[in-house]
Amino acid sequence: IFPTTSKSNVIATSLEELKTIRANIDIPICAIRGINIQNLTSVLRCNVDMAAVISSVWLDQNPATTIEKTHKKID
Repeated sequence: IFPTTSKSNVIATSLEELKTIRANIDIPICAIRGINIQNLTSVLRCNVDMAAVISSVWLDQNPATTIEKTHKKID
């Protein structure tokens, strides 16, 4: 969904397209690519079932804090 250096072989989509996909299929959706604490809320508004924040956690100087902040955003 967002720019990232960790996934080069992924076809990007927009949040609007993600909302359209969610409205038309009834299977679990995992949003990937460039998701972090700053843009997580906009991704969750698309009613995805999961959001991958791997780079956001692993590239942070304090991964535990990033995980904690991410959990608070989800709850």
